[in-house]
Amino acid sequence: MKARLPRSWIVLIGIFLVGCGHHGESYSDNGSAPTPDQLAAEKPLADSLDAFAFRLKDQIVATDRGKNICFSPISMQFALSTLLNGTAGKSVDSLRSVLGFGKVPLDQVNAANKALADNLSGPDVTIANAIWLNSAIQPLPDFTKRLEDFYAADFFADP
Repeated sequence: MKARLPRSWIVLIGIFLVGCGHHGESYSDNGSAPTPDQLAAEKPLADSLDAFAFRLKDQIVATDRGKNICFSPISMQFALSTLLNGTAGKSVDSLRSVLGFGKVPLDQVNAANKALADNLSGPDVTIANAIWLNSAIQPLPDFTKRLEDFYAADFFADP
């Protein structure tokens, strides 16, 4: 059975943005090559991310056949990974299935995502993650700490 990304998740994913810009400055490149530790942290999930990106592309193209589309698989993967940090019960298995993570421990997923974001970030690429909550919701401290540490996520509450 193929894992499908529920359409309602697309709306939630929309709050996670990846912005790119040069701003007119003169930069030689994004910095040095990834370290061996960063590459090792990313490796367990690299194939999963590739497979997720192509499954997502196939589903979006099938849904919006004949239309121009633009999407960021890595933004969607990061968004769903942040959800995985605050999910319990059957939803954990559903998210892991959609992302293709299998039984990879959550700390390893988070470390790989952090290494990937660190490798992508530089003078020409900025990654911004934010969690918008209803002010009546108090997230668990462990959840906010993981998202701040691994995803550099900011938290905002609606009044």
